[in-house]
Amino acid sequence: MIWKYKKIIIFGLLAVGIAVLFIKFSGQKSIGIGTSRKGKQVKAEKIVNISEKEKKDYLLDNPFTENNLMPFSVQSDTAIAFDVDTGEVYYAKNVDTKRPTASISKIMTATIVLENIDTKELLTVSKTASEMIPNKIVMKEGEQLKVDDLLYGLMMISANDAAEVLAEGTFDDRGRFIEKMNEKARWLELKNTNFVTPSGMDDPDHYSTPYDLGVILRYAIRKNPEILKYMGTKEHSVFPTDHNESHWWQHISGLLSSYQGMDGAKTGFTWDAGNT
Repeated sequence: MIWKYKKIIIFGLLAVGIAVLFIKFSGQKSIGIGTSRKGKQVKAEKIVNISEKEKKDYLLDNPFTENNLMPFSVQSDTAIAFDVDTGEVYYAKNVDTKRPTASISKIMTATIVLENIDTKELLTVSKTASEMIPNKIVMKEGEQLKVDDLLYGLMMISANDAAEVLAEGTFDDRGRFIEKMNEKARWLELKNTNFVTPSGMDDPDHYSTPYDLGVILRYAIRKNPEILKYMGTKEHSVFPTDHNESHWWQHISGLLSSYQGMDGAKTGFTWDAGNT
């Protein structure tokens, strides 16, 4: 049987905590979130007006019926596959099971950033951000980087220091940033998702499900398609200036090179979540 792929999102969470998520587009486009070894100024918020009718453009249709129309099986305990355009679910397996998310959370982090701050704006690295554990850009306290560069680091190498700088600087209030992440989840009617950190570091109160993460990703791509740029770049350079040092990194997902047509990927790892 030959399966004709449309825009599909596939997400799985294994019992041991490994997560796999990828999107295959018809034609040449595909994006994956998948396997990997391992001076203060008040900012005006960008107002994003979304009607209740438009909200339905991001939800999924009948995801809990577990009608597996896709010609494959997965080893993971939980999985979902759906059409990113229509929201039609093609494969579902325990999609409402809560799991730690690791850096898949950064999809929501990037979404909140893109909707609330200009990517050309400079943000300052705090001591807390500079001391985040890897993965990281390795920025020094006091450095200033553009939001644009921080987003590349966030999505390409899953930089935890970038996540902290963005969370601290978007509203000049890290707590408010986390509130915005959860407000967006509530607005999308995601009842099994809660965010505690912008990076996805392990916390018993930080979790989501395949269904909820699928909705978040579908929303991110359809509402803020520029997020694909940050997920699909293979290498990125930050040239030295009077406010930042030189930085360079490569995308840590091998899918961009090994999977033909892959347009983007997002990886992550924590001990509780495993590889994501």
